[in-house]
Amino acid sequence: MRVITVSRAATCYGKPDEARIDIVGAPPESLMAGSMDEADGWYEAEARKIERLLYATLPGGTYDKLAGLMLLRKASHFRVSHES
Repeated sequence: MRVITVSRAATCYGKPDEARIDIVGAPPESLMAGSMDEADGWYEAEARKIERLLYATLPGGTYDKLAGLMLLRKASHFRVSHES
């Protein structure tokens, strides 16, 4: 099990001070049997849950840096257009 500990945001607006994300299991097998739109919706719902929790609990500076680091990891070095 991987565990990380990070600082929470200062208490404000009466929101909870701490949060926990449990990453368990795998995407359902039935996901691959459905349409691409259904799979996209499932992945987006999962991502939205994580994003909402991080937005509500991380210090703003940490959240902003995390977003930047995630985008850097996805930066492409393709020589061709993404459009076909």
